[in-house]
Amino acid sequence: MGKKYFRGDKVLHKEMQVFYNN
Repeated sequence: MGKKYFRGDKVLHKEMQVFYNN
């Protein structure tokens, strides 16, 4: 579920990365 920010949401990617990275 780490490809949810593939749409180009760099800001979302930073926040989602914390959730999907754990």
